[in-house]
Amino acid sequence: MAMVITSKEIADNLSDYTNTFGGNPVACSIGLAVLDVIQNEKLQSSAKSVGKCLKDGLKAIAPKHPMIGRGMIVGIEIVTDKESRKPAPEAADLLSHKLKENKIIIANEGQDKNVMLITPPLCFTCDNARHIVQAIDTALAEIEKGASEAGLNQSSFGENRMDIPLNILSMPSTSGYSSEESDFDSDHPKDIPPKFNITYS
Repeated sequence: MAMVITSKEIADNLSDYTNTFGGNPVACSIGLAVLDVIQNEKLQSSAKSVGKCLKDGLKAIAPKHPMIGRGMIVGIEIVTDKESRKPAPEAADLLSHKLKENKIIIANEGQDKNVMLITPPLCFTCDNARHIVQAIDTALAEIEKGASEAGLNQSSFGENRMDIPLNILSMPSTSGYSSEESDFDSDHPKDIPPKFNITYS
């Protein structure tokens, strides 16, 4: 359902527009039923409380990572380090891929594609939020484990800082993903893998 609200002056200057399916009773009834569900099940206020569950869970597994969000819209910024905040899109790609393996789709957004954007539906529950948090925590642990060959050292701030060769982050070749999805390190020679850091507590 959609509507345009404007002044009479503007509306009078617009030409008439018709649509084959516009305003039909079935579509309007469905739209009203959806609005009733949103109101009766208090989904807007639920979004606020479930959003708090989601953010609290994410803060618990990564308290030193910056959090961006309001309600159930939350962004996790993946950067090389806290000081420079240089984007780490390769790490974000890997995290996204690992979550897809668990049937969780979280998009990489932002100019540098390094922000994991969580935008669940209004019917999302705290149990769903805990499931997402656990999946992210597991995926980050797998990334950390996979990086151990490249060297894992403790920084002076008590953070685990990993120098990860980019070729470790190459997506495995699977039939479920296109070459465009998996070949995010194609710009770098395999024999000279560049490095970046992930700061993870």
